[in-house]
Amino acid sequence: MLNIEPIKLLSGSHEDIGTTGQGCFMNVIAYLNGEAQITDRSPCVCVTIRPMAIWLNDMANQQQRQQLIPFIERAMGSATEDVTEMKRRINLVVEFADEMAQYAAKYAQYAAKYAAQSAQYAAKYAQYAAEYAQYAAQYAAEFSVLQEKLFQRGIKLMDNICPIAQKLDTCVIQRAEELVALCKV
Repeated sequence: MLNIEPIKLLSGSHEDIGTTGQGCFMNVIAYLNGEAQITDRSPCVCVTIRPMAIWLNDMANQQQRQQLIPFIERAMGSATEDVTEMKRRINLVVEFADEMAQYAAKYAQYAAKYAAQSAQYAAKYAQYAAEYAQYAAQYAAEFSVLQEKLFQRGIKLMDNICPIAQKLDTCVIQRAEELVALCKV
């Protein structure tokens, strides 16, 4: 198992990971895989895992994002042409998408409620500022809880669709050690 815990995962793409030791989930994989260009399209990652990893990485807060590090090694080499395995992964992703549609509907309700209250209270001057702030705080708290549920469900999906890590070659281990050393500077 790779010991890459010091690496800091960031939202968005970061081609300079080889000099900073920081990048998104897929950038780390591209670097570890020794790819000539650091992108989020590493061919060693399964087409079902890649979009989930990118989505989770980008929607997560910094603390949550670090929980994705163990999945980097598992995602590497996950590309497969095994039809049975692809069907299994696709079915899990479809189930996840159905759940996310339910969460999206709930989020839309929160957003609509917040927007309506914002417009209403903004028109009534400063006496309602405290009330507006209360609604905003309530909305933020509700969204935070919802975001954490989404993230944890995404982690569960990654656990179900990422294969157990295979033995890594020495080049990958060496590149991992280089990234970790950059993070300690």
